[in-house]
Amino acid sequence: MSDSPASPEEVENNNRADVIDALDRSLAIIEFAPDGRILDANTNFLNLMGYEREAVVGEHHRPFCTPEDAADHRYAEFWRKLGQKGQYDSNEYRRLARDGRSVWLRATYNPILGDDGRVQKVIKFATDITADKLRNAEFESKLKAIDHSQAIAEFDLEGVVLTANEHFLAAMGYSLDEVVGRHHRMFCEPDYARSDAYAEFWARLKAGEFMVDEFRRWAGMGTKSGFRPATIRFSMPTGSPTRWSSSPPM
Repeated sequence: MSDSPASPEEVENNNRADVIDALDRSLAIIEFAPDGRILDANTNFLNLMGYEREAVVGEHHRPFCTPEDAADHRYAEFWRKLGQKGQYDSNEYRRLARDGRSVWLRATYNPILGDDGRVQKVIKFATDITADKLRNAEFESKLKAIDHSQAIAEFDLEGVVLTANEHFLAAMGYSLDEVVGRHHRMFCEPDYARSDAYAEFWARLKAGEFMVDEFRRWAGMGTKSGFRPATIRFSMPTGSPTRWSSSPPM
């Protein structure tokens, strides 16, 4: 005789169990009492932070934070918001692993309410984004280094100036207010700016072509600047060009 079909309640419970199992496999999860004491943590979280379960259960969340963050009044308010007010929190958080290294988490803190409306516990779901943070920090450092050593101007798809750094403005003899919102042709000889070659120049950039050559440009007061700029394509993740940066060496 075949087994009787599962009741709707059993199906729902099984579905919930499957969801919880999937989350447990893919995310770092830790549970807290309303006051921030640790109730439990899954293997992903323990491995990420370098702890055994016995070393964290019963302890406060505080050791995962820098001493400065833990002493800040906003940290106490953070737990009042979660444990007393039952308010959800989501952000990117810097935390400390057991060996003192920084771990960056993209996480949500989710208060679980009882039938009486009071917070019973707080569950945190987290993803490790440390590698992304380090890559971004390295990229930003490189951009700062370029900005300090190169003359850079940015243009939109149509060639309108979006911004320019101090080196570019000094080389060209303009203030930022004098160039933002104006077209790149202000830096070109009038005959060239009206030419088919100039139209082709921007058509090639708009098509996403990287261009390096020697370009003679007009600086302020009608003088000519004969540096060698590189016109660089900045792209969306899809590969569509969105802006360019002209960066001649000083």
